[in-house]
Amino acid sequence: MQFFPDAIIRCVRFDGISRTHSIDHRDIDKHLPMAIDEVLDFIAKNTSTATKIGPKKRLRMPQYPDVAIREVVINAIVHSDYSIKGSSIIIAIFDDRIEITNPGCLAYGLSLEDALAGSSRARNRVIARIFHHLGFVEQWGSGLQKIMESCVESGLNMPRFEEMGSQFRVTIYSAKVQKTITEEWQTRFIEHVSSIGEISAKDAAKFLKVDIRSARRRLKKLVNEGLLAKIGVSKNDPYGKYVISSDMRKQTSN
Repeated sequence: MQFFPDAIIRCVRFDGISRTHSIDHRDIDKHLPMAIDEVLDFIAKNTSTATKIGPKKRLRMPQYPDVAIREVVINAIVHSDYSIKGSSIIIAIFDDRIEITNPGCLAYGLSLEDALAGSSRARNRVIARIFHHLGFVEQWGSGLQKIMESCVESGLNMPRFEEMGSQFRVTIYSAKVQKTITEEWQTRFIEHVSSIGEISAKDAAKFLKVDIRSARRRLKKLVNEGLLAKIGVSKNDPYGKYVISSDMRKQTSN
């Protein structure tokens, strides 16, 4: 902090979806590796968490996926331009989104398309190296992709990445993607599962008239799209059953 007096992370929770009124705030000026946990604690405190009953235990369901939030915070710290005086990392939490803004646009010569495709160019090589040794950064260039993938897996809308003058912002939305059926076989299959309650991969193969491997592939696609949910002792349980997801049930009942 002696050499980077503006290396402060400002966290703010706003009331509603605008910046009119703030209801909580914290300025974090610890050493950067130590600041991560404080930032994550502030976000956890100011966002909601639901509980889902799993096969063996209660599952914590945060409003935003942990992986995405952790990656975007680390990304902001590692790639901030600390030479810009009077500018700090800002974590802004609203009812419907989180905006993480850091001073400094993408490194020279790196386009947003390249960054989203996995290219990386560290602005702060010393900070990046330290974070890599501490295990905060596993693979160079994977941060933005992890953010997108974890949002998709959680059923959230795609996050937004934007350069704004001398700043870079990532916005993660809490809204769920509207589940839609896009192929004819999906319509028939969803109607069939709705009528019988649950289905195994073996029975799905018979109904779809495909081999078991193709059936599992299609079932995984429906789970990833939020149309089905899998019930089993583990994610990869070969004997697990598939049911209509709760989100899909709500959508069809409206």
